[in-house]
Amino acid sequence: MVIHHRITQIEDYEKYVGGEAIDRILKKAQNLRHLHVANVNSTYYGGGVAELLTSLSLLMNSVGVKTGWRVIQGAPDFFSITKKMHNALQGGEINLSDRKMGIYEEVIYENAIRNHLENHNMV
Repeated sequence: MVIHHRITQIEDYEKYVGGEAIDRILKKAQNLRHLHVANVNSTYYGGGVAELLTSLSLLMNSVGVKTGWRVIQGAPDFFSITKKMHNALQGGEINLSDRKMGIYEEVIYENAIRNHLENHNMV
């Protein structure tokens, strides 16, 4: 039988990394506690980023860094552009026309307004 234990607090990691590691993280987090952070991606479920952000958002909040998670919206054209950017970050070629850059910038601006990202210190 497999028993799943959801790790939602930084202290839940202590049995894996030890108390000293947890203490170092908590000490470093003190310098960030005044920040309001927004994590942004294209889905709340499925894929590695969504899985990472689920844990990361919970853990950042557990160490006192106010953290939220927003999902962007856009048409297929927009997401084909972001896919090209994703591939470029991993070494792929990218050459975006002025029209495609315009689409990207317009949708990013609309999402920033819709998700109230102006109220965050870091996105």
